[in-house]
Amino acid sequence: MSTLKKNVGKEAEQLSIFDIYLCLPYRIIALLNMGLWLWYACVRVCLSHNIDIFQVLKLQVSEQDLLRIQAGALDFTSSIAALSFCSIAGCIFFNIQGYQWKAIEFIPLIVILYIIFRLLYGTSPNKRRLTQTLRRILVGNIDMDLRNNDILLTDTLTSYSKVMLDFIVYLLSLRRGSVLPNIELQTVSINRDINMVLEMAIISYPILIRFNQCLSEYHFSGNRNKLHLYNSIKYCTGLLPLLISIYLRSSSHNKFQTIITDLWYLSLFIHSIFGLIWDISVDWNFQMFSTILSGQSELLRTKLMFNVKLYYYLAIIIDTCLRFVWLGRFNGYLDQLLFQRESGYFLLQCLEIFRRWVWLFIKVETEFLKTMNADVENTYEMGDIKYT
Repeated sequence: MSTLKKNVGKEAEQLSIFDIYLCLPYRIIALLNMGLWLWYACVRVCLSHNIDIFQVLKLQVSEQDLLRIQAGALDFTSSIAALSFCSIAGCIFFNIQGYQWKAIEFIPLIVILYIIFRLLYGTSPNKRRLTQTLRRILVGNIDMDLRNNDILLTDTLTSYSKVMLDFIVYLLSLRRGSVLPNIELQTVSINRDINMVLEMAIISYPILIRFNQCLSEYHFSGNRNKLHLYNSIKYCTGLLPLLISIYLRSSSHNKFQTIITDLWYLSLFIHSIFGLIWDISVDWNFQMFSTILSGQSELLRTKLMFNVKLYYYLAIIIDTCLRFVWLGRFNGYLDQLLFQRESGYFLLQCLEIFRRWVWLFIKVETEFLKTMNADVENTYEMGDIKYT
């Protein structure tokens, strides 16, 4: 149940430094840049530890091309960051100086569209692959030969679902009026009061894509690989909290409010624990839960590409903490800090993207070990590729 104020443009509200320097359009740009830099870091770190991420994605890259791609990726990410910083700094300068030109409010939109354009359109094989993958997953399909491409991109979209919602809020606010803070009047004009069906559709769309992909994989396996079916159930558990949240927000005086709120917390717990177990046991192929049941000594797996085991344990701790961050609602201070303010909403988005980045590191490593037929302990079968 999101308790973030729907209308942030109330006249009585005092502008904070956060409202001025990181209003909604700027935050969208910042989160896009965060994702680009984290993906670049993932590629560099994987390659430095002999994890061929291009092999995982089934991209044919020679040694000569590899150096060129890394340099090009750094140039691309740096240029996007520089453009984003200059555009945001310019908007803030004009805003502080009191210029209320309507054209200024479209600058963040132009930057966002430019970033998307630069990502998707180009002649390089990487961009063509990204564009083809995006077109395929947006209609819920999955290519079994390129399943890692489809799954990694779709799961990334699930972590960016609220950023996509923010983008729609920004577009609607542009249509309604002003979107940038008015320093003179001390008001923020962004209005989060959008149609709840539209909100539900935007947030749940990436989840539904993954759900359909899991069912497709189950069908491709001849209805034999039940793990895909369980995976689809995992994504379904993510829809229930969204539905209950929207119901609670639309009926604040319901006599069953307490019971439904408790159900909401229960659904969050089920989704979080299901996702955590899946991350550790299936996506990362660690033996932690099977070890607890069998009494064995190995918590991770016999083959690890990163030399320091502490990294893996930190990843498990981070994934656990961020999956259960909603427990902060039971603490008055954390509830006010994270769930009642725009700054808290932004921090939660950053944490979710960071959690996805941590997940991505070890997921790519696991898929690389599969391609190498490395010695791993269990025999999970994903995409009809059994490894032992």
